[in-house]
Amino acid sequence: MPKKTHFLLFLSAVLIILLAAVHIVASIFYLYWTIPWLDIPMHFLGGVWAAATALWVYFFSDYFGGRVFDKRVAWTIALGSAVIIGIGWEIFEYVLSATFASNYWLDTSIDLLLDVLGATLLYSVVCRQEFFRR
Repeated sequence: MPKKTHFLLFLSAVLIILLAAVHIVASIFYLYWTIPWLDIPMHFLGGVWAAATALWVYFFSDYFGGRVFDKRVAWTIALGSAVIIGIGWEIFEYVLSATFASNYWLDTSIDLLLDVLGATLLYSVVCRQEFFRR
């Protein structure tokens, strides 16, 4: 694995640790209910994490045979991973009755939009960096 691609792996590790730590603290101290906007950065960073992890696994980890970076495939993977994980999280929240939004569908739509925006940011950064090319 080229050293240049360690950025995505490092970013993915840092983000999942940060997201897990904030989520645990927020759950223990009921911060999601006392700070209603807290889920906005969490979903945005979750989208960045999903895209970074999926792109690293697919293109740079050699689990898929060391694929050549392709922008169209990368966009599909980044967006798809954020949407799939975002929908999974929303189902998880619904099953646990963890959301008390007065308009659940609006809240879910905004959360998924933030997941997609995070993935789009990560995709844009990756595609603009020449050092990701093998």
